[in-house]
Amino acid sequence: MDNLIKYTYIIAEDEERIRKNLIKKINAHDERFMLLDEAFNGEQALAGIHRKQPDILFTDIRMPGMDGLKLIENIYYQYPDICIVIISGYEDFSYAQRAIQFGVFDYLLKPVKIGELAGTLVKLAVHIAKKHSEMKDNAAVYSSNLSGKALAQGVMEYLRSHYTEDISIQSLAGQFYVNPTYMTRIVKEYSGKTPTRFITDLRIQQAKHLIISAEKLEIKEIAYASGYSDQGYFTRVFKKATGKSPSDYRADYKNR
Repeated sequence: MDNLIKYTYIIAEDEERIRKNLIKKINAHDERFMLLDEAFNGEQALAGIHRKQPDILFTDIRMPGMDGLKLIENIYYQYPDICIVIISGYEDFSYAQRAIQFGVFDYLLKPVKIGELAGTLVKLAVHIAKKHSEMKDNAAVYSSNLSGKALAQGVMEYLRSHYTEDISIQSLAGQFYVNPTYMTRIVKEYSGKTPTRFITDLRIQQAKHLIISAEKLEIKEIAYASGYSDQGYFTRVFKKATGKSPSDYRADYKNR
């Protein structure tokens, strides 16, 4: 079972009972579907997607704060490969129709019937498995034709665009279909830095900019905006890189 493809998902639903019930039904139908995060509204869901990048998003339409439509629009432009499944009531069908322009994969009516859910899960599994297969087929050709310089440039450009996300060396290497050790060696050869050092430098640069230019932002908000979910860890990394805590760095700048 460990060799089977896992289909990862996040669910956004403000009613806890409905959310838990749907998760239970999905788990009962197919253990390959793996829950990554639960969200009360669109903001929480989008934050979870930024961090974990699932294959699938199940979302209600009407939620407090950022509603499902706005969430779907964000996903359409930022993560076009994510399959979106709407879960909503009859009264929200007109809203669901508006979401079609954003490439919604399927629509489930509340209360979600197990038979309809099963049909959607099967379609999702086939779609995602096909996509994974196409990526695997192209991987050998892609990696064999990629020079060391092109790989290093590609990795660095990817990191410049995604450094605020939760990135591991393994997931980064997977983006380029190469061995993590080989990728690390090539990036260091061409940039003088390991990928980990490269990410850290980008994050510290972003933090410095925000500390100086956005005085109203708290340190924990700057940490999050720079790619760190743990403020304490961010402070330690920042101090190691600059010799000062974020608060001291801001105070020193103000006193110049």
